Amino acid sequence: MQRKLVAVFLNLCVIAQCLAQESSLEKNPKIRLCQMDHRNHDAINYVGTRTSGGGVQLGLLLLEGLQEQDDVLEIGFGALMSAIPIMSFLETGHYAGIDPNPWLMEASLCIAENRAVVSEKQPVLLRNSNFDASSLGRTFNYIYAHSIMSHAAYWQLPLFLENCEKVLKEGGKVVFSLRLTEPNEYGGEGADRETQANEWQYPGCSFFDKETVIREASRWFSKIEHKKEYTKLLTEDSRGVCHDWFVLTK
Repeated sequence: MQRKLVAVFLNLCVIAQCLAQESSLEKNPKIRLCQMDHRNHDAINYVGTRTSGGGVQLGLLLLEGLQEQDDVLEIGFGALMSAIPIMSFLETGHYAGIDPNPWLMEASLCIAENRAVVSEKQPVLLRNSNFDASSLGRTFNYIYAHSIMSHAAYWQLPLFLENCEKVLKEGGKVVFSLRLTEPNEYGGEGADRETQANEWQYPGCSFFDKETVIREASRWFSKIEHKKEYTKLLTEDSRGVCHDWFVLTK
């Protein structure tokens, strides 16, 4: 009974925090959401995230303590759905991103409002598929990756974690989502066993055991948190976005 009460209390705390963050975002005139029209329609369908989802993802980083002066690396910025709100919140030059598919970004940059944010905030955008930002010669307070590991080959999970650790500041955080083999209460059905694919899975999904994630992450990070409440927040915006979320602290 005591555990249930604690769980309810924590859930209420998260909801209160998110309501406060949502109110703060609405009142902050500098926050911009990625704009959508027919020109980036195909790109948005490809990545599966909508404008409101990008705002919610910024909210997750704010819950983890993101400040305007922090440096953020987003792995898999795609069609800029989360990149636009994140970089609009940050000070100029404090956002960097990696993605192997430039056509997704180019589609969203056909829209003047999106171009204006990118022009103002001067992000550094890399094109590679190995999650490696070491060529920038800088480190980051936060590394963010939504639904990238949910399509990864089995060998790419340790590669992702190692390359994140290389460019993460001491005390910095990796906030990322993937699909677990165990079901979750927000629509994630899980799988009978790990995918253990040798190649990138898209539009299919990869599934990892929670034990695999913890084992691999513990090689590089001092603190590992499974943030089930973040799945709740994302599915409240879009029911199908039922990934499991982890926060890793260096």
